[in-house]
Amino acid sequence: MLILLYKLCVSNVYMLWDKFNLQNLPKNYEFKNTELHEKIYIREGKYSKRILLSIFSIAIITSILFGALNIFNFNLNLIIASGVNLIVNIAMIIVILKKGVTKKILEYNYFIYFILMFIALILGGDFGYYAILYFILQFIFIATGVLAEIFVISAFFISSFMIIISLFFNNTITGYGYINHIEYVLPIILLFIYVFQEKSNSLNRELLREILFDRYTKLPNREVLLNTKLKSDMILCLVKIENFKSLLVDFGYDIANDIFTYSAERIKEIDTECNSFKMSGNEYAILIPLYDEFTEENLNDEVHKIIENMQLIPFKWRGMDIKLNYNIGASVMRLGEDTIKVGLSKSDIALRIAVKEKKVVVVYNESLHKVASPIDSIIKFTTIIDNKDELRLNIEYQPVYDVNGKNIIYYESFTRLITKDGSKKSIANYVDIAKSTGIYKDISLITLETAANFALNKKTDVSVNISIEDVADRDYMDKLNELHNKLKSKNLKIYLEISEKYKNESILLENIDKYNIILDNFNDLNLNIKDILNSKAKIIKIDSSIIKNGLDNGKFKTLLIGILELLKDKDKKIIAKCIDNEEIYELAKEIGVDNVQGYYFKEPTEEKNI
Repeated sequence: MLILLYKLCVSNVYMLWDKFNLQNLPKNYEFKNTELHEKIYIREGKYSKRILLSIFSIAIITSILFGALNIFNFNLNLIIASGVNLIVNIAMIIVILKKGVTKKILEYNYFIYFILMFIALILGGDFGYYAILYFILQFIFIATGVLAEIFVISAFFISSFMIIISLFFNNTITGYGYINHIEYVLPIILLFIYVFQEKSNSLNRELLREILFDRYTKLPNREVLLNTKLKSDMILCLVKIENFKSLLVDFGYDIANDIFTYSAERIKEIDTECNSFKMSGNEYAILIPLYDEFTEENLNDEVHKIIENMQLIPFKWRGMDIKLNYNIGASVMRLGEDTIKVGLSKSDIALRIAVKEKKVVVVYNESLHKVASPIDSIIKFTTIIDNKDELRLNIEYQPVYDVNGKNIIYYESFTRLITKDGSKKSIANYVDIAKSTGIYKDISLITLETAANFALNKKTDVSVNISIEDVADRDYMDKLNELHNKLKSKNLKIYLEISEKYKNESILLENIDKYNIILDNFNDLNLNIKDILNSKAKIIKIDSSIIKNGLDNGKFKTLLIGILELLKDKDKKIIAKCIDNEEIYELAKEIGVDNVQGYYFKEPTEEKNI
């Protein structure tokens, strides 16, 4: 019975020092190295220290009380026992205050108590029975003190209960000696400890499951993946349900959890080593060992097999067979060269390209690194912040001329960032990181106000680039409306240039219809000629790269002339941009453009030089 008592108490103490026995976690998951484990460790350490100080304080009071009572009884053995316990408990408080709660302190304390109980058994008699009872009670005081935090009240209750029992068996309350019947009360004590300990362990395991696992799919989450250590070369696949949002629109949000559960079950059938994870939204991650026979050349085929296996059994929902489509971004992680975080960044780049280009599988390679690497992103982010905070944004202006290249119609504004080495960089290279970090709005507002002030100072019309994020931002649109009215009162115009291709461009144009719109995405005749003809924009920019194709191709030039005539029939004016030599300029005039722009006439210049 004493062995059982020791086992129960010690397992309770070590519960949060050792890894919880949770199933379905990767073998290489290093829980002890996680921030979560550190938080639990610190929290439980502080809690244990607070409780143990309380327990030992109670033990000191009890020892003093017992000692005082036995002085009146002239029981030298019990007075000595109380004194020894008083000294031990005071020493324990001093150690805890100076060094905190450690496993060593608890181990030594338990060891001492068991030795003392063993000695008490040898001594026998009333003193022996009393010593056994007293040391057991002290032992229980400590054990109950390290119960989980949720049972703080219970821990104090049990400790108080044990004190009452100890007083009872010390003839303090009743005056009767029941020391010889300690075996009657010991099972009750064990039951108290066992019930509270098991409940505490169960709730802590449940809490950890909530933290480490996705609620619906029961798969480990992103935090577990990030703390999984590579033990060999691996393939990291990010799987995204491509038609998830469409299904939500068609069938409502009731279908969402069923889709997650189904996809997770399919992934678990593929992954038998607990190396699959639920990421955010409708994404999953799978770690696959990279065996010797795998090569990067046939890796694409191996990843395709994941899709084939996942689509093998249709998703059944309310009597319907629904096909789920997937995109996968994959990357190879080499042991000793890569980490999970690096692999995740690479797979994420591959997945974004797969989604954007509507490909089923994209395997990362260096040629895909058009998307900024994490270090590049940090450098770009720092550059944007420095420019914004130190007011170093550089706005330059390039004139747009009439077809003869003499009279200025308006100036187009260009935002430049100044890097630490003093060079100027186009904002275009920083737009993605500015949007993802929330700085884009500040940059847009600064550019808009600066361009409007330039127009007022130089008494000229000006254009700024605008995006769908700008149109959706109330502050930006309020400022635009204010500046538009201010310039209009001075008979000046501010043009809005749309240089990106948007899915819902018509909706975008409807929201800014009252302004002067310039469409600056005419760079492929086959892709967007129909959209441009039907666009509400009255000014269209055509890139010189398209015009250049007509230099050696008479049929193309004839086609281009016909398209421009169609645009003019729709009352649209044509600006030829990026003209950098006389040959293209002459061809631009020949095909019938209205205005011209480019380095051939004037490069972008700061306001002070205009």
